[in-house]
Amino acid sequence: MLSFRKHLCLLALPVVAGTAAVAQPEDIAPSAAFSGAAAFQGSTEVDMKNGDTFQWSRSYFQASGMIAQSRVSSVGIEIGGGQTNYSFGSGFVGRSSIDVNELKVSFPIRFPVGERSAAFIVPQINYAAESGADLSDGFTYGAIGGVMWRVSPDLVIGPAMGVQTSLLDETVFFPFLLIDWQFSDRWRLATGSGFAASRGAGLRLAFEATDTWELGLETRYEEFEFLLDDSHGRAGGTGVDSSTPIVLTSRWTPSDTLTITGFAGAAVNGQFKFEDANGNEVSQSDYDPAPIFGLLARLEF
Repeated sequence: MLSFRKHLCLLALPVVAGTAAVAQPEDIAPSAAFSGAAAFQGSTEVDMKNGDTFQWSRSYFQASGMIAQSRVSSVGIEIGGGQTNYSFGSGFVGRSSIDVNELKVSFPIRFPVGERSAAFIVPQINYAAESGADLSDGFTYGAIGGVMWRVSPDLVIGPAMGVQTSLLDETVFFPFLLIDWQFSDRWRLATGSGFAASRGAGLRLAFEATDTWELGLETRYEEFEFLLDDSHGRAGGTGVDSSTPIVLTSRWTPSDTLTITGFAGAAVNGQFKFEDANGNEVSQSDYDPAPIFGLLARLEF
């Protein structure tokens, strides 16, 4: 089955900055990075048949390695995993909580296609399933690709397209625009990359307050799909949590290797639904705007 919808939660974007004219070949330079994040969504009212409130907490860790031959030519691997814990006020199908285990492996590849442009492709394998679910049934697959042009010293822009399978044998396509625009000495508008609590492509407006401190406003559409275990009586069914987070961010970079980012805001247009193994809707409920906040740290070598 094919469909077109906003589905930006499962694919992370490569960094679009630094896509200047193709550099001359250099010695192959390996690098590595480790990231960790914790995020929370506060309790909010939800019109569920078996629950009147819900909230979640999430932890996530990621390790990555890359070999770069030039500023725009590189190949890498990213391996990440974590858990999202949902809590329901009145319970769901006899449950007051659902713990979702996550795993992602991706292979970002970037290469030049001209003197002022570069292309990228990121194949990915994703896993998201409730604890106790059959391991083999929780995998989805996808890829994202695009081309970036350096229009001027301050503007990089280009189209991108992603494709992603779902847990119910649906294939999702999503086009979007890549942009990195430094429109003044301290202001930048850019496509945000997805990680941890922010699992989708979005848009970020950033202000460089000092050489080490950046403030930002970021928004994105997120849709998180996960497999339910057999104890719900709906073996192979799925849960889908979708919302539009809008957050203020504060990013501190005390050195070339360490970045710490905090964020706080709200998730709006929230919806939580459950489907059975055949894709039939079991329940669907909108939820009120909910506070969200978290912290992310990244260490590069």
